[in-house]
Amino acid sequence: MKDEIKQESGVDNSRLEELLKEMDAGLVEPAKKEEFLKLFKESQLFMPIILSDEWLKGIEDSKPGETRTVGENAGFSINYLKLEGDKRAVPLFTSTELMESTGLQSSCIAFYMEDLADMLKQTDKYSLVAINPLTNLEAGMPIDSFLNLFESADEEEEVIKNILAILEKHSVVLEENISLVFRSDENFMKEQAVNGIFVPHVPFRASTNPDFQKELKYTNILLIPEGKRILFVGSVVGEDSFNTFIAPLTEFEIVEEVDEFTTVWKIGAQPFYE
Repeated sequence: MKDEIKQESGVDNSRLEELLKEMDAGLVEPAKKEEFLKLFKESQLFMPIILSDEWLKGIEDSKPGETRTVGENAGFSINYLKLEGDKRAVPLFTSTELMESTGLQSSCIAFYMEDLADMLKQTDKYSLVAINPLTNLEAGMPIDSFLNLFESADEEEEVIKNILAILEKHSVVLEENISLVFRSDENFMKEQAVNGIFVPHVPFRASTNPDFQKELKYTNILLIPEGKRILFVGSVVGEDSFNTFIAPLTEFEIVEEVDEFTTVWKIGAQPFYE
């Protein structure tokens, strides 16, 4: 029966589900992470929706195969998940069976992820994309990371070029020691560090707000000594966004591993400014 449903809908995310199982067990190698992201970008996932009254009007009286005409107000809204505070998550399921297994009774639509990204670019209501929430194949992705998957190489290159120019012209020399915070769902700073030193090849974002993105799994505390350079944009973006940029090729050296999820780093050489 499941195979018949997949054939009718044309949506088969079985490989994506296999990779999610491996990710949940902590067995995913970098190559498989890349495969997952590639598949995810190209996939169609089922998104719970709430149909508008205009859409539902007269649907009970319509006949199979009948063409219905609806007004301009016909549409849908995302049947979102509520997170802490006023934050919202966009729920996505790899199959309708998984969605139904959570007890969620909702209309749904099969959405290509690229189309969803185009839609989400138009709003700031959502902070997370939740894949198969409340199931044993659950995964999450911050909305910024999700949208970045669909940025073209040219757009990304242009953004980085502009940031580099601003870093070169407007970075300030610190007159005192400060600390910043960077959080993520992946411990990539530590994973990519060589002999305890992490070197980003693109501008690195952080925040002066110690509670910024506190819901994410890994916390990196960045100690910036007096005399080092940063670009602070807090007056523009505020505390609820990354408000500090650190130049590429800056060396971050591990000072202390507080626990499994928290690492303290100290900034060293900054060859970008030499």
